[in-house]
Amino acid sequence: MQRTNRPAAERRGRYAESFAAWALRLKGYRLLARRFKTPLGEVDLIMRRGEVTAFIEVKARRRTGEAIEHQADVLAHGACQRDDQLRRDRVALLRHR
Repeated sequence: MQRTNRPAAERRGRYAESFAAWALRLKGYRLLARRFKTPLGEVDLIMRRGEVTAFIEVKARRRTGEAIEHQADVLAHGACQRDDQLRRDRVALLRHR
């Protein structure tokens, strides 16, 4: 198992959260909370657009290949689940080279 530099990983995660927040703001979402703490854990971003409230967990990957691999695993296990009041989507943003 590879060890990571914790402060660098924390900075990369914060950068990814900021990037995700701004990308969603450009799509019309309004930021309600950032790093919202609950007894069960933390939600990175809570955003709203119209009637939709989104609870967002941001995952940053160091390499594009890792991101694609991770997203393929996620999509293989169901990218979207829906019930009467709640919809859970997983979306990937990849860096363009």
